[in-house]
Amino acid sequence: MVIELLKDGQVPHPFYSRHTARRAVPELYKDSLSLGEEEFRKLKEINELLQNPMLDNLVDQGKLTLGIIKPNADMGKGMPPDDDAAASVLFDEIGRDKIVFSFSTQLTQKQIEAFYVDIKDKYSKVYDSPGNTLTIWEDLNKLLNSGPVTFILLYRQEGDAVAWWREKMGKTHPSEAHPESIRGKYGREEIMPNNLTHGSDSIEGAKKEISVLRQIVSELTERCTIVSKSFPSEENLRRLGIFNENDRVIEIDRIYDSGMRSESWLYGYEITFLDENGEIQKKYIKEKHII
Repeated sequence: MVIELLKDGQVPHPFYSRHTARRAVPELYKDSLSLGEEEFRKLKEINELLQNPMLDNLVDQGKLTLGIIKPNADMGKGMPPDDDAAASVLFDEIGRDKIVFSFSTQLTQKQIEAFYVDIKDKYSKVYDSPGNTLTIWEDLNKLLNSGPVTFILLYRQEGDAVAWWREKMGKTHPSEAHPESIRGKYGREEIMPNNLTHGSDSIEGAKKEISVLRQIVSELTERCTIVSKSFPSEENLRRLGIFNENDRVIEIDRIYDSGMRSESWLYGYEITFLDENGEIQKKYIKEKHII
């Protein structure tokens, strides 16, 4: 079943965390990011799963809907200062057993407009309140360009996925939302339009928005097809002087983001090997620096 495959599948690392997606996706669109073979395989599998028409059948049955965690979840009331940690709080609030799939990415302007086309058409000339310098659409667009979003597919066996998720989120304005809802508990009126989450408003809306998600993942897959690389060969590692003639490679793993401010890099390789004395050692190759 498609839902089970999505639950069991692993999201490629560049799209697994908001922190990494923020750095990785712009690099990908500049054709300067490469994925290892295993990460690229995962992305292709997700793309194929999202194309499966069975997803639309589940939406029609009311069992599946789409949600989004908006940028800067850490701006929420009482949230930890780290965006990924704040998103994790929201995952717990939703109930991780309800989340069958999550995918973080930095949206392009074209993708933002495709997803929010109705709001753009309706609110391009409408202001939220007197004295505002930005229209409702301009304000939302500014938010969506400010950081990564996380798409989530939510499953409800009861067939009330759309209504359940909208009740779980709470009303648009945090001050009007139920105090136990996500927006009522964590939203801040003063940072609207960042009420932290988005949810499809109907079955037809969910199908339409999942279709945009399909396009986004398909586009990312196509971009990765252009620049995908395999792991460095043992022969090249020796040729480059990274290993001695008597060193023997045991394993090569793709790794992402050192997490150290003094040594910030996007991705590289962790290589485990036996040295000439038979001792297990590790070396690292930092392939793509960001600062």
